[in-house]
Amino acid sequence: MTTGLKPAVLPCLLAGVLLAGCGGGGNSGSANTDTSSSATTGTTSNSTDAVRAAHVAFLNAFKERQFGDACEMLTTAAQREIAFYVNGKKAVSGSPEEACPASLMLSRSLIGSRKLDAEIALVKRAPVSIHGSVAVTKDPDGNRTYVVYRDGRWLLADKHGH
Repeated sequence: MTTGLKPAVLPCLLAGVLLAGCGGGGNSGSANTDTSSSATTGTTSNSTDAVRAAHVAFLNAFKERQFGDACEMLTTAAQREIAFYVNGKKAVSGSPEEACPASLMLSRSLIGSRKLDAEIALVKRAPVSIHGSVAVTKDPDGNRTYVVYRDGRWLLADKHGH
């Protein structure tokens, strides 16, 4: 099966959810410090540590090839985005929930464990900004990952924060 994507390009296409270090995120000019709105300050579920923990849990599940578990840590929009990038511009059959595990399995074969370990280390110390139910983590290059609070937990979102 051919995806139409070069192996070296795929990790960068998945940067919005899987890996933050491929460029293109830009820096919005906001400070690289932890911040949260007054509505979320002090609550465990909306703390910057909880956001980081959700991101690390996803990366660990992906690293350990627990693709179903990893997909459950993503919004439907993020699942759809990953399936689209991995499968190219051709139509993806089935729902995003059905296509996500196979898409992650294919992409995992192209991303080494050392890269994921390095990414996990970055995420653990990444600045987090929380505004209501949307959080943004940034890597040292300013690339962003969106994380949204839904149904009592933080989920990694697509590149638009959905």
